[in-house]
Amino acid sequence: MASAELDVVGIVYSTSYLSRGATPIVDIFRFLAKVGLFYAMYQAYIAWFLPWCKGLSRGVNCPILKSNNINSELTVAWLRELKPDFLLSCHFNQKMFQSVIDVPNFAALNFHPSYLPAWRGVDPVLFALQEKCSVLGCSIHRVTAEIDEGDVLLREKLGNEHVAGLIKTNEVLFTLGGRMAAEVLNDFDSFDGRRLSQAALEAVVGREARYDGWYNVGQLGLVGLWKAL
Repeated sequence: MASAELDVVGIVYSTSYLSRGATPIVDIFRFLAKVGLFYAMYQAYIAWFLPWCKGLSRGVNCPILKSNNINSELTVAWLRELKPDFLLSCHFNQKMFQSVIDVPNFAALNFHPSYLPAWRGVDPVLFALQEKCSVLGCSIHRVTAEIDEGDVLLREKLGNEHVAGLIKTNEVLFTLGGRMAAEVLNDFDSFDGRRLSQAALEAVVGREARYDGWYNVGQLGLVGLWKAL
């Protein structure tokens, strides 16, 4: 999301796996029990290994905080000290309370790898590919108390890149999302003035969007997950 007009003043890196604020070792075992080793390895690849290989935090001269509870008094105080104009979350696995949402001067925003309001949830690409959805995309929306339900400032559809599979599709979507986020942040007033409620978008398509939680080891099975990859 490189832009000469944007300054990154801080990064919060989530160390939570399944339960916000839980003891790490307990949280890891609970996560493995729920999703299985294969899916956990896939998550580790796209959330940790891939960003490390691409050097996504290298050269960023700003403070970095590792937190297993974004809503803790310590983390909220740290964020307030930075006095950010915006908060931008991306692949962040913790729900934000109002105390965090209210920190920035202008808005808390989230990049979501789906064409909202379709495919809300923690791993939209997996479920979309499993159901052979032909419309994938990216959305930049306001963060609200309800996950993935805030007003949409910008959304774009993806072309045929998703035919390459789950991992490649995620790479393409997050590259696109970085460009979209920079576009919104550099001209926020314009995009915010044209934002659309997801309720209105649901009315257009004529159905209520669903929310998919964490993949369950018994939900798709190893064969289904392997085919998606």
